[in-house]
Amino acid sequence: MDTIYITGLQVDMRVGVYDWERQGHQPLRLDLELTLPEGTPLSDGDKRATIDYGHVVEAVRTFIGAREDALLETLGEALCAHLLERFDAQAVRLRIDKPQAALLLGCAHVGIDLVRRR
Repeated sequence: MDTIYITGLQVDMRVGVYDWERQGHQPLRLDLELTLPEGTPLSDGDKRATIDYGHVVEAVRTFIGAREDALLETLGEALCAHLLERFDAQAVRLRIDKPQAALLLGCAHVGIDLVRRR
């Protein structure tokens, strides 16, 4: 399966269940993979045949900018559904890392990793 990917996309938002998390925005780091439909003609050079990275980044930033979620899982589920609806992808893999939470817990990374298909 052919995919496009974006790694290390940083967005800031108010997310979390604890009071300290709700006091302001915190950085999130996202890794995304969008699986192209089978048979997508990539060799003809037509950019309309693929998914534009820039449009995906813009869609993610706009979507997250309009939300405040208590659970990272809720955000992730909604974002996957949005990306599947907006782009002609067969599947979306989304990893969201909460670096501030990881730092407070004394570990390198905490977050979620979701895969959703049409």
